[in-house]
Amino acid sequence: MISTMISEIPQAILSILEGFLSSKIRDQLTSKIGLLVISLMLLTSSCNLFIYIFMSKKFREVAKNYVCFPCRKIRKMATSRQSSST
Repeated sequence: MISTMISEIPQAILSILEGFLSSKIRDQLTSKIGLLVISLMLLTSSCNLFIYIFMSKKFREVAKNYVCFPCRKIRKMATSRQSSST
């Protein structure tokens, strides 16, 4: 939640300032700070996955089921083929 706030507060401030600034200053400000804000949002959103994994046991279990499900299905198919051929 803190990482989301860190990335969203600059965007909110930038949006508020855009309403009060002239178009020339607004364009310069948006082009320079906008890239930083977008980069910060991308960074925090990618970090959220790892934060959730480290903080929540239930999330780890669900993520493990989604990630490992195809592996289990392939192993099960391979095991059934081996047992049927012998």
